[in-house]
Amino acid sequence: MTSDVATPRWLEPYAAGEKMGWSQNYMAYAAYYGVDGSADDEPEYEERIVIQRPSIVGYASRTGTKRNLAALYDADWRLLVSAKGALRTEGMRYALDNGAWSAFVQQEPFDEDAFFVAVDRLGEGADWIVLPDIVAGGLESLDYTLRWKERLRGMPTKLLIAVQNGMQIDDVASLH
Repeated sequence: MTSDVATPRWLEPYAAGEKMGWSQNYMAYAAYYGVDGSADDEPEYEERIVIQRPSIVGYASRTGTKRNLAALYDADWRLLVSAKGALRTEGMRYALDNGAWSAFVQQEPFDEDAFFVAVDRLGEGADWIVLPDIVAGGLESLDYTLRWKERLRGMPTKLLIAVQNGMQIDDVASLH
């Protein structure tokens, strides 16, 4: 990991607990009230999280044509922005990919600096972010990802782990 790159400045109030994003609030609510139905038997809990499957949300990778962007917007799709691509959202909701797969396919090293720039510019408003990983790297990938998870502690959005070859359910089951 590049040691001379700090975390984004905007992340500090989230990491310090001074500010909370949607994902953080949802998880805190779920931890307090429970989402397993047990709160239904407790009369002192008046609020509940309604457990239902969310509708499917479509994400499309970067497209440069206005016609395609308009069609995606009209269909309520979102953009999947790659850390190695154009860091533009075109005013749409979006998620952030780390760019590790593209680097792997192009036989290039993963660009941590590009990922950091992407998180700095777009991370706060992303629906979710795929944490850096090592393609086909097994448990080494998980260790690498968990270092990034700690580095981005307090992130106000969902941080996703790319499960790689050799990982087992028990390796990731306890991770939140």
